[in-house]
Amino acid sequence: MSGKHPALVVSSNAYNRKTNYIIVCPITSGGNNFSGYIPLHGYKIHGRINATQIHSFDTERIVSKEFIDRLRGEDFLLVKQILDYSLEIDF
Repeated sequence: MSGKHPALVVSSNAYNRKTNYIIVCPITSGGNNFSGYIPLHGYKIHGRINATQIHSFDTERIVSKEFIDRLRGEDFLLVKQILDYSLEIDF
């Protein structure tokens, strides 16, 4: 992937600082109506979060660290539920 692509950061600030990596789910305007996509309504950015694609990047590779908007709690809960289902991690 080259160029700028918006994404939702799902890793914690503590993780990002300690590892120099950032974990994200991409925001897309394409794709189908698969249930793993969460539409962004009422945000500064338009599109859908693809919560089934998880990417990890070295923070030095991030082209633009521009903060665009904060996800509302109910929308983040949907992302978390899809991540929990996809990864099946039980603690």
